[in-house]
Amino acid sequence: MVMSAGVLAIQLLNLVPASTEASAIATFTDTYSQFAADAVAGAATITAAGVALGRTAMQAALVGISSPGAGAAVLAAAVQAFWAAVAAGLAASFPSATAVVPPPHTGLQALLGAVFTTNTASMANLADATQAVAAALHNQAIIGGLVTTSGPTISPIL
Repeated sequence: MVMSAGVLAIQLLNLVPASTEASAIATFTDTYSQFAADAVAGAATITAAGVALGRTAMQAALVGISSPGAGAAVLAAAVQAFWAAVAAGLAASFPSATAVVPPPHTGLQALLGAVFTTNTASMANLADATQAVAAALHNQAIIGGLVTTSGPTISPIL
């Protein structure tokens, strides 16, 4: 299986509103981790250990997301932290990997900011708004991430 914007949108749509930043961070990292658990690169599938590494890094990076105006910047940094931790975990993240290059998420902050602005200005309903956020997150997650295995075989993270 590969990561899917549609699956992520459904997961985001089903998030329960949180009363504290800590509980919001926990629920969002659960959701993103479920999405990322479907990542594959060639024949290699991300491991539960790799997802756990990313999850821990994402949780730490999301602290402060409830501050006014922090949403897009903190969320983009958290997604980058997730994939950087996966890459740092290399062999624990993708079996037989000799190198992992995380997706750079170049422009994710600006993209999320634009999506948030458009969702607000158009008074998008919850389903449409979550679909737009999921598409932005997914499309950035599948650009530029690479896993190298013996051979060497280089495969994109999908």
